[in-house]
Amino acid sequence: MATRVFKLDELATRIATHLLAISSKSTVALALTCRDLEVPALRTLWETQFCSLESLIKRVLSTDVWGFVFPDEDADLCLFALQRPLTTRELNRLKRYASWVRRLNMREWGLSREITRLVVSTSPRTAPALRFHLRELNWWLNESNLTFLPKFLSPHLTKIVITTVTFLRPGESVEPWGEELPREVVSTMRSAIKTFPSSLQFLHIQLGVGPETRLSEEISTFVLGYGESLQKFSTNLVLSTQAIAHLMKLPNLRVWATEQGPPQVTNLIHHGFPSGATSFFPSLKAIDLRSEAALEWLSLFEAAKKRTPPWIVICPLDGPGRRLLWYGMPYAALRITIHGPRRGKFGNRFAEAGSPHVGRAAVQ
Repeated sequence: MATRVFKLDELATRIATHLLAISSKSTVALALTCRDLEVPALRTLWETQFCSLESLIKRVLSTDVWGFVFPDEDADLCLFALQRPLTTRELNRLKRYASWVRRLNMREWGLSREITRLVVSTSPRTAPALRFHLRELNWWLNESNLTFLPKFLSPHLTKIVITTVTFLRPGESVEPWGEELPREVVSTMRSAIKTFPSSLQFLHIQLGVGPETRLSEEISTFVLGYGESLQKFSTNLVLSTQAIAHLMKLPNLRVWATEQGPPQVTNLIHHGFPSGATSFFPSLKAIDLRSEAALEWLSLFEAAKKRTPPWIVICPLDGPGRRLLWYGMPYAALRITIHGPRRGKFGNRFAEAGSPHVGRAAVQ
C-alpha cells in the first residue's frame, strides 16, 4: 500500500488548521516559529476570519498610513482614508494578505477615493491593486460602497449576504435610503444577480422593507438556472410561480425565508406536483414566514398532509403572529422562534392557547 508523503506547506497547513480549532493564538505562535511555517499559518488564520476592507488595512499597515478625515468642514461624514501614498513594500504586503482573505464583511460608510481605487480599477485597461478570492461575502449596501459590489462577486463564492437594512434590535431597523430604493441600487443589483456563481449554497438578499418586485425576473432566472446547490435562501425579492415551484423541488434546501404566499394548488399541479403530493421541500428544516401572506404556507402543508419543518420562524408578530399563536399548532415537535419586543407576552398567550404539543414547543 502506497504511503502519501505531504509537502512541507501542506503539512504546515494541516497543523495550523488543527491549532486554530483550539485557539487562534496557537496559530499565531506557529507563524512566529520560523519562516517555513509563517505563510501556511497566517494564510490559514486569514482564511477563517471575517475581515472588512478597513480592518484589513488597519491590521496590515502601520498607523501612520491610515486615519479618519472630514472632507469638508461642515460635513458629518467621516472618511476612512490613506494619510500618504503607499510604498511598494506596503502595497505588496497588502496584496499578499488580501489574497488570503476568504470571508469579507463590507459594512463601511465613507471610504476615501484612494482606498476605493485599491479595489476598483480607474480604467478598463488597468487592474485593481487588490485581488480577493472570496468564499463568503457579507455586504451592506450604502452610497459609499454601492458602485464596487460587482468587483467582489468571485466565482468561488458559496455564501452571499446583501442587505440595505441593519437590524438594531427586534422590531427596529435603519436604512440608508427611504421607503423606495433608488434606481441605481436596483440597477447595480440587476447586474450583480446575473453574475452570482452557480455553486452558491447560502443566499440572503434584503433590499428595503417589504416585498420588492423590480428584480423579480433576475432573481427568478437565477433560481431556475443555478439553484440546485442552494441550502439556505432568504429574500424579500418577489419570485415567479415557476421559480417557487422549482425551489420546492430542490433536494438540498434546508432553510427558506419568504414574504410571499404559496402558489395556488392548480399552479403547483401545472409545475409537476400531483394534487395532494407531499414531495415538495424534501430536506427543509426551517421556514421563516415574514408576512401575513406567507402564513398561508402552513395551510399548504396541512392540506397536503405533509409534516411541517421542525423550526418555524414568525417575524414580525404584529397581527399575523397573534393570529397564528391563538390558532395553536397541532404539529408534533413543533418549535416556534418568535422575534419582537413583545415575545414574552405572545409566548404566554401561545401557552394559554392550549396547543396539544405546547410542552415540546420552544418560544425564544
